[in-house]
Amino acid sequence: MATSKSTPAPVRLDTRWIYDVELPLGGLTAADFESLLPTAIRAHRQIQTEREKGRMGFYELADPSAAIWKQSRRVATQTWKKEFTDLVVLGIGGSALGARALQQALAPETIPGSAASFRTKPKKAQRVWFLDNVDPGTVLTTFDALDPKKTLVNCISKSGGTVETAAQLHIIAKRFQKALGTKWKDHFVFTTDPEDGELRRLARQEGIATLEVPPSVGGRFSVLSAVGLFPAALMGIQGQQIIEGAVAMRARCEDGEVENNPAYFYAAAHKLLGKKNKVSVNVLMPYCDRLQLFGQWYSQLWAESLGKRTTRTGKLINAGYTPVVAMGATDQHSQLQLYLEGPKDKLVTLLSVEDLGKDVAIPPTVAGSKKDAAMSFLGGHKLGELLKAERDATKAALCRNGVPVLDLRVPAVNPHTMGELIFFFEVATVFAGELLGVNPLDQPAVEVGKRYANAIMGRPGFEDLADDVAPFRAPDTKFLK
Repeated sequence: MATSKSTPAPVRLDTRWIYDVELPLGGLTAADFESLLPTAIRAHRQIQTEREKGRMGFYELADPSAAIWKQSRRVATQTWKKEFTDLVVLGIGGSALGARALQQALAPETIPGSAASFRTKPKKAQRVWFLDNVDPGTVLTTFDALDPKKTLVNCISKSGGTVETAAQLHIIAKRFQKALGTKWKDHFVFTTDPEDGELRRLARQEGIATLEVPPSVGGRFSVLSAVGLFPAALMGIQGQQIIEGAVAMRARCEDGEVENNPAYFYAAAHKLLGKKNKVSVNVLMPYCDRLQLFGQWYSQLWAESLGKRTTRTGKLINAGYTPVVAMGATDQHSQLQLYLEGPKDKLVTLLSVEDLGKDVAIPPTVAGSKKDAAMSFLGGHKLGELLKAERDATKAALCRNGVPVLDLRVPAVNPHTMGELIFFFEVATVFAGELLGVNPLDQPAVEVGKRYANAIMGRPGFEDLADDVAPFRAPDTKFLK
C-alpha cells in the first residue's frame, strides 16, 4: 500500500494525570502497574491465541494491502450511476455507528441539511442518509425526501436477519419497485455474511450487488470493513488513508508491554482505577464537534464488549465500565458539576484536536460598540484558542478535585487519524475485556432482547418466548398513577 510522503504526526495519549503525584488522593503508582503484570501477560497471550484462531478478525482489517477498501471502492464505482444523488444506509448499531462517525468527522457536507452541506460541494453522493432506527416518523420523512431514480440503498446486516433492518428494507424495496419496476434491484447493495443469511439468499435470487462482512468480525468492530468503507467511498473519503492510520496504530499496539502499548495502557488504567478507587464510569469528552458521533460509536464498543455477567470460566462478575459521552465545552455547563463534586467513580478521557482547521478571531467589542471592560479581554484571541483553554481548565478542575484524566491528543481530524482512533479503541476494548476475564466479542444479553422482539412480532421459531414476554406488553392498571 502506498503511504504518504511524510509520516503523519501520531495520535498521542498523555498519561500523567492518573498518577499519585498529580492525584494525591487515589492516583496510581508504579507499584499498581507492577501488580497488574501477571494479569496483563495472560490477557496479551489470550488475545494472541484468539487472533491465531481467527476470532479477532478486526486486527486483520488493518491490512497494508487495503484489499477491502479497494473492493469497496470498486463496487461503489460499479453501482453508483451518474444520475444518482443520494445514498441511504439501512443498518443499526455496529452496522451504522462507525460509518456515521466517519461521515461527521470527514464528510459533514453529505449530512442532509447540515451547515457544511451549504458551504462545501460533496465529492460523490450529495446526501448520505442513515436509518438506524424504526421510528415511523423518521423513516417516512426520509423516504418521502428521496427520488428512487436518483437513490442507491446500502442495506447492512451481518446475519441478514436483523429485524429492524429487515423492516426498513421491506418498506423501501416496495417503494422502489413501484417506482422503478424490475430495475429496483439495480439500486441496492447488500453488505452481509459471505455465505449465509436472508440478505445473502435474497441477493442471489434477485442478482443484487453485495459486499462481505468477514465472519470473524463482529458488528461493532466492523467499521474498517465494507460496512464503513463502502459508504465512505461514496462520501468521497480517502479510505486508503483510514487504513494507513489503522496500520500505523496496529504497529504501536503489537507490543505486549503495557507501558509500550497505548491501547493496553488505556485499558490497564481503567482496570487499576476500578480496583483501587471503584471507578466504573468512563467519560469520553471530545473537544471537537466533528467527533461527537465517534463518541457514540465508542459507547457501543465499550459497553457491549465489556458489560458481562460472567467471566470466560463462568464466574459471576457483573463486569463493565459505563461509557458516557460529554462534549467539551458544552457539558462543562452541565455534567462537569457531577464529575467534580459527585461520586468519585469516573475516569475522564479528554479527546482534543490540535489543528482545528480554519479559526475565527474574536473581536474586542460587540459590533463596534463601546468596549465592555469585563469581556474585552477576549479581543485578539480565537475560538480554537478558547476551546483549548476550556479543555485545559477542565483538566485542572478535574485533577484538583481528585478525578483522574487521560488526555488523548489528535493532530488533526483526517482519514489517517480516524483510522488510528478506531483501531486504538478496538484494541483497548478487547484488552480491557481480557483483563476483566470476560469475552469482549459476544453480547449474550443483547441477543435475549432480540429474541423477545422476534417473539412479539410473530417470527416462526420463537413461539416459546411469547408467554415469557407477555406480562411486559401492557401496563397493569393497578400500578398506573
